[in-house]
Amino acid sequence: MNDQEVVRLKNCSVNEFAYWGVKDFAYIRRVLIDGQPAIAVHAANGTQLAVLETLVAAQVAVLRNDMEPLSVH
Repeated sequence: MNDQEVVRLKNCSVNEFAYWGVKDFAYIRRVLIDGQPAIAVHAANGTQLAVLETLVAAQVAVLRNDMEPLSVH
């Protein structure tokens, strides 16, 4: 990240910040769906993109869509 990007992030609106990285990152976290464990994939702005059965399947799906998977604990 360069100085210009840092300045832009410091001065962006809440709405702009919510969409920062939306095309670059996907967050992966464990969830329960109908009492069953699953893995949810969310866009950087929190929008749920998918629910998959395994962590590996979620990571592969994210990478195939040219995004970087990030884990949420």
